Amino acid sequence: MTWALNVSSINRNTDSSGRTLCSQTRSLTALNLISFIYTRALENLSFSPSPRSGEEEIEQGLNAELDRLSQAWDGVKEHFGCPVIQNNFELPFFRLMGNMDASDRRGKVNFVTRLNSALHMTG
Repeated sequence: MTWALNVSSINRNTDSSGRTLCSQTRSLTALNLISFIYTRALENLSFSPSPRSGEEEIEQGLNAELDRLSQAWDGVKEHFGCPVIQNNFELPFFRLMGNMDASDRRGKVNFVTRLNSALHMTG
């Protein structure tokens, strides 16, 4: 059985229909669950670099995103005791900096690629 949650529902402790997860925890922990955290490109990120972003700001943003996702994983493991599957973030379709968006550290493609690599290394 698979039960899909998104990052925002873990942070609010509610599922997509607004029900509180805490009240469901006891009945769901008896099942064999696999949690899938579905994320999309920049919509689920709380930080997104801009051409004016400094290197330190970008690193802090990357670490903040990784910490936020780690908290979501820990919350799922704590509440449900099940494995977590996290998909990677899709690359942004619009590239403000053109081809440099992938190679320049201020580019969103570069940021998402680095975030996906860090997620792979964390998992």
